Amino acid sequence: MQTRSLKMTDHLVTVVIPCFQQGRFLIECIESLQAQIYLNWEAIVVDDGSTDETQIICSELMRYEHRIRYIRQENKGVSSARNKGLSAAKGVYIQFLDPDDKVEIKKIRSQINFLDNNPHFDAVYGSTLYFSDAKPNVFRHVFQEEDINYDWVRETALDKRPFLDKILERN
Repeated sequence: MQTRSLKMTDHLVTVVIPCFQQGRFLIECIESLQAQIYLNWEAIVVDDGSTDETQIICSELMRYEHRIRYIRQENKGVSSARNKGLSAAKGVYIQFLDPDDKVEIKKIRSQINFLDNNPHFDAVYGSTLYFSDAKPNVFRHVFQEEDINYDWVRETALDKRPFLDKILERN
């Protein structure tokens, strides 16, 4: 069994997970965080007034994972939930993650390395692969299954406009 340990330079990363009626996805989402080669993270699940099993699943996850925190608020929308998580964050860096998303095992380490080595950057993003419940092992660069060849991340990278203008258009 390979053991991983924290280095003194490993900054805490807060992963904010706004959740409304998506508790069924939380286990896989958290498992993708637990698989990270970067260990110094905390996850804040902000339950935005869910009536599904979100709270029960979080309680169970927190029994075995000390890096998870749970905050509940009345339903105010995803932006409010993200802001609530952001206000509770202890990390030097913030990663927003939707409960129905997963991150690759080197994602956080790669992005932290980039930011540490490029202090003039304030944000970093990477390519996205989409999957669906119907085809969980089929990954695409696009959200819609009909247009499997369109890669908006690559298109955004080639666009010469300021980054903020480009990302606001898509997100």
